[in-house]
Amino acid sequence: MLLFSTNQPQTATALVGTINAVNANLGSADKRLVTMNFYTNGATNTGGMNVNMMNSGTIGEVYNITPTLFTSDIATKINGNLTLGTAGNRFFVTEGSNAPVGQTTLVLGTKAITINGLTTSSRCFLTLVSQGGTVTTTADYACVCTTNTATITALTTGNVTNTTDTSILNYWIVN
Repeated sequence: MLLFSTNQPQTATALVGTINAVNANLGSADKRLVTMNFYTNGATNTGGMNVNMMNSGTIGEVYNITPTLFTSDIATKINGNLTLGTAGNRFFVTEGSNAPVGQTTLVLGTKAITINGLTTSSRCFLTLVSQGGTVTTTADYACVCTTNTATITALTTGNVTNTTDTSILNYWIVN
């Protein structure tokens, strides 16, 4: 068992321990290849961890796990690309209330979906699942994100809402 210990004030964010993987044969003063840091995160009973990797002589953070205060969720930040390196690997996002991925049915050609955290910078991707209602005049489907709301609309060629469209669409929203 490996144990790191600290005695930090409750509001401090402070390093508790570090694990370094090094290459003693490197010609530079910094011989680190990978560093794992463990720290308190704003409270004595809240912690976090980050992983830093050396890339051509420069160390940089590539993975950071910090608890989102006041919730049980874990926020993960990755600096760099996320690669699913084996065929068949998948990226999973849970659907449901307040989820950025889901399926919806238009009512009178439109649907407003409440999702906390959306902004005008959020991007919405739509896929038609099945047509419903009178869709002969629908030329396109649009999704506009505002604060905490994504509004999906069936549009005619003149960019007017097709109120007879009751199609089912999949949506995926990223911030």
